[in-house]
Amino acid sequence: MAVNLIDSADIEITQTGENIQLSTTVDMQTLESNVSTNTSNISKNATDIENLQTYSTSEVNTGKVWIDGKPIYRKVFNIGTLPNSTEKIYTTDLNWATHTVVKIDGCAISSSGVMLPINFSNPISAAQMIGCRTTGTNTITVYTGIDRTNLTGYVILEYTKTTD
Repeated sequence: MAVNLIDSADIEITQTGENIQLSTTVDMQTLESNVSTNTSNISKNATDIENLQTYSTSEVNTGKVWIDGKPIYRKVFNIGTLPNSTEKIYTTDLNWATHTVVKIDGCAISSSGVMLPINFSNPISAAQMIGCRTTGTNTITVYTGIDRTNLTGYVILEYTKTTD
């Protein structure tokens, strides 16, 4: 006499005397496919998380999305030595007609490790500022109020593309 111990559409356990039998209607191919899909999604999510933390001179898809639904990319530009109380124009490989900058950030670092943020202003002395803006069709202009030739500048742009 068989006794049904679990009522399930996928698993059935029956007992006949002292014998217990397990049977399943689960399609193992479908189960393996689902596991493979979930593993792939986990890998993609891990890559997205890694990109959020990656700063590179190569373009990185940050995994973030701008308000218009387009993906946000990030790229770091090594501007080199900052100017002495003037502007320095740096030509990029981006074109402002096809790339919309949504964030400009960065830092200026001395050989001894002193760091100032790009877009820095000192409320006590405006001349100490370091600023940055996009200009022309594909350039970044960095400007300083005092001699900053002891600093190397790095500009971080986050942007979208009209092609996405």
